[in-house]
Amino acid sequence: MATLTFYLFAIMLLSILGFVMWSGVGSKRRTLGRGFGVMSFAAAGWLALELYDLVT
Repeated sequence: MATLTFYLFAIMLLSILGFVMWSGVGSKRRTLGRGFGVMSFAAAGWLALELYDLVT
């Protein structure tokens, strides 16, 4: 149950971080922010797959 909760909070946090970074926190280095945003979304997707494997 603790693993399930951890995965859910991590997915939520990584999705929020990905959105913030993708929307362009730093206007000078927008490409870098977009790269970190994509990496955050990818990590959230990977955790979602791990959560799916855990539940099924």
